[in-house]
Amino acid sequence: MTVVIKDVRDFFRDRPEDNVTYLKEFFDQRDMDLAMKMATDAYKYLPPMLRNTDQAAPDYVMLFGIAAFLLLIRINNLTINYTPGVNEGNIQLSVGDEIGLLKDLHGTYFTLFQDMVYKHKKMLDVRKALGTVGTPYGSRRR
Repeated sequence: MTVVIKDVRDFFRDRPEDNVTYLKEFFDQRDMDLAMKMATDAYKYLPPMLRNTDQAAPDYVMLFGIAAFLLLIRINNLTINYTPGVNEGNIQLSVGDEIGLLKDLHGTYFTLFQDMVYKHKKMLDVRKALGTVGTPYGSRRR
């Protein structure tokens, strides 16, 4: 996998100058590292299972996986830290509309990630099954 932190930040436009609400990056380094690990593990263990998983997923597949897990981490943090009843300096905090948007986006990205992983692994499986079998029609397109 050659996706790096900068790629993920660019995908989300997660830069302080673009994020005027928070004036900092939306995802911290620990979240990025954890999401990368989770996406890599998910790629290995999502069906179909292949015997040889040495073939790395394409970057665009991993980028959607990392994005999905980053959003899941953010949803988890919001849910735990901002549920009604949590006080911070005598100020009642609540999740607000943000969590609904994040859940929708997470669902979209994770579904795309699962579909792309499935298709990529099936392609690898078919390629391995065919081996060096060629086609009598050639591979040139007209």
